[in-house]
Amino acid sequence: MGEGVGLLGWYSEATVAHPYSHTGALATGAHETGFLLGYIPSSVAYTGIKENEAGRRQSVAVLWMFTDPLPARTLHVPPGHREIVGRIHANAGIERELALAVPSLPDRPTRITVEDRPDHNEATLVIKEVSRDASRSVTAHLCSGPPRETSGRLSGEWGPRRPGGGRRSA
Repeated sequence: MGEGVGLLGWYSEATVAHPYSHTGALATGAHETGFLLGYIPSSVAYTGIKENEAGRRQSVAVLWMFTDPLPARTLHVPPGHREIVGRIHANAGIERELALAVPSLPDRPTRITVEDRPDHNEATLVIKEVSRDASRSVTAHLCSGPPRETSGRLSGEWGPRRPGGGRRSA
């Protein structure tokens, strides 16, 4: 499934309200990499799920499986997160070098693409190029309205989140 065609792997979300999709993903070789607590709205109903689970928000297991060898990467992880990041990658069978030193970052705007998904109450941020202003850029993307920046270095389509979602980039 995806081997030899340039796909690094796939990820899956499986409800923890029942074991079927979760167990099925694990059987294919996927690894748990995290959980989204209370991610599924309480309005979602399942067939064959215990009655006492009805009307409650449900959580989701996030699973990952690589299909082709992954390229070598060095992760620059803050000291307080090094252990958990290392465990997550080790659990998924992803070899990574964890470096504590922060690399020298370029002095130009961070390039970010944002995909809003209001139906899931989420947004996906893809950082295409990280720079010194990364923290401010991410904060600006996560907040409604224009960024509160005085440097004028942030660019792209800014303003309130679009009704119905959509893509923004800088």
